[in-house]
Amino acid sequence: MLNMRGRTDVLFKRLSGLSLLRLVGKVILGVLTVQVLTAVVLLIIAALGKRRKHEISFPHEPFEEVRVGENVLQLYPYGRDLYDAMLEAIDAAQESIYLETFIWKDDAIGQEFQTHLTRKAAEGVAVYVIFDRFGNLVVDHRKLLIVDGKTSFIGGYNIGSVYATQWRDTHLGLRGPVAAELARSFVAFWNRFCPANERITHRHHSSVDSRITVSQNEAMRLSFPIRDLYIAAIDEARCAGACTLGLQPYCGQLDYA
Repeated sequence: MLNMRGRTDVLFKRLSGLSLLRLVGKVILGVLTVQVLTAVVLLIIAALGKRRKHEISFPHEPFEEVRVGENVLQLYPYGRDLYDAMLEAIDAAQESIYLETFIWKDDAIGQEFQTHLTRKAAEGVAVYVIFDRFGNLVVDHRKLLIVDGKTSFIGGYNIGSVYATQWRDTHLGLRGPVAAELARSFVAFWNRFCPANERITHRHHSSVDSRITVSQNEAMRLSFPIRDLYIAAIDEARCAGACTLGLQPYCGQLDYA
């Protein structure tokens, strides 16, 4: 009787041990299943989010070209339209391409620019690029593209997919003699910081047009002529807007809280 009871206890312990192992196995399998399902759900949510982002846009209307003397100007308030125009200008380059930007993202748009520039360089076009590798270069936030010293773009748009449809900024396209002035600005900046054997020797001759003024800030030299231009324009306004609306003009000092 004691022997049978001992065998029964051993059998019960074995069964209990097997049940515990099965329970632990089921728990582990359940945890892994939950983790896999969670990962799948997160991937689906991320994919849908990216899809929605690509569909996001905002109302925008294209601007007509405006002729100023010998130059043609066009505003670009929408990134995708700007990039199309820039890439078209790059593809048409015959002599030189100068590109300067603050942010150049490694995404579809960034790679598209890289592909077009690489192709033109392989064709023998002189391609020079300045961009901020670390993303925080405070001395130069300019965004310039000058092609053959005849077609140029300048403004606030960086290069990246997010700026194509989801970012509101403004760029200006310029065709004509004024583009040479922007080319000279790029060359001066390039030659100041590059090795002597990599300097740009080509000279761009610009013509003077009093209706278009090209100015540039020099942060390293604490020179900010663009700020001065804004201040001068504000000073010259003399409260014209308020007077035109029939409001009581106030031209005193503004106090900020």
